[in-house]
Amino acid sequence: MIVQVGPYPPPHGGISVYIKRMKEYLDLMKIDNEVWNVSSRRTFFSEKSTNIRNINLKYVPLYYLFSNETKIIHYSISGKKTKYFIGVFNRTIFRKRRKILTIHGDCVYLYNNNDKIMTRCLNSFDVIICVKHGDKEFLENKGITSEIFEIPAYINPIEKEQDRKNIPREVWSFIDKSKFVITANGCIRFYKEKDLYGIDMLIDLVYRLKKRNMDVNLLIALLGVEDQTKEEKSYYKELKDRISNLDLKDKVFIFEVKGTEFYPILQKSNLFIRPTNTDGDAVSLREALHFKAPSIASDVVVRPEGTILFQNRNKCDLEIKVVDVLKNYDYYKKIAGEIKIKDYAVDVSNIYEKLLCR
Repeated sequence: MIVQVGPYPPPHGGISVYIKRMKEYLDLMKIDNEVWNVSSRRTFFSEKSTNIRNINLKYVPLYYLFSNETKIIHYSISGKKTKYFIGVFNRTIFRKRRKILTIHGDCVYLYNNNDKIMTRCLNSFDVIICVKHGDKEFLENKGITSEIFEIPAYINPIEKEQDRKNIPREVWSFIDKSKFVITANGCIRFYKEKDLYGIDMLIDLVYRLKKRNMDVNLLIALLGVEDQTKEEKSYYKELKDRISNLDLKDKVFIFEVKGTEFYPILQKSNLFIRPTNTDGDAVSLREALHFKAPSIASDVVVRPEGTILFQNRNKCDLEIKVVDVLKNYDYYKKIAGEIKIKDYAVDVSNIYEKLLCR
């Protein structure tokens, strides 16, 4: 049996969606698997029917110790301390068991300090999967001898009518009334004291387009509202006040996501924008391209083929790129229609198969 350890929806985020879709793929291929959900929020599905267990991370080693059926354990856990914790058990009682770690995001942040400890921790895994281009070379230069793969975290969704029905009616009403709808997603977070997901830029963009008499609407799917810190709540209020003060209430809709998929919205999107000021491998960007939506993203990392790039945190450059798409939409829509986005579930499954054959 293959066990994935990490967060499982809800809420829907990059890592939790990755685990959910990998599980759906394994189920489809009739490969025996489980998810050990270590999210602070527990799923309410029947564990018997879905093979999802709600487990506190500190108890994962104990479960693994007595789980003789588990042939591979695949961790998708964020943070340094969690990796240190699992690494201790990897190097001791689980040395002979098959262990995989997927690092979602930039590997550089793992090495701000305690380089030697982190290297020992990462070397306790048989396989490390990096989602960001260039991280394999970075880790090798840090002395990582585990087998390393660079595999984006994108897995095609298995489309379900229920996913569309789960999205509130007011979201569909906003989309239906929009002549041209721009979509984006993210949460309220800061990176280097700036809006990580660039929500401030998107609001300003709509205001500037409105002044140009360009009729566009913006839908932002916002995750993690319930988990915002005091600082994040204050900033979120500032953003909503800005929307009101700029008279954009009929142009900007913030959808506070609670346990719904994003892809049905992308299927109705005219343009997707990813204005993050740092990134790993953005699942939503690949998903937008998969559904043939022209997509614009900041140039902070290597982006998928077909992405229209703008200079990071440069509002003028973003506006130029969006205006160009609006004026030449048929051309960009045709280009998006020709893009083929790879489903990486097979690549991860191949790693499982190779490990099982060792």
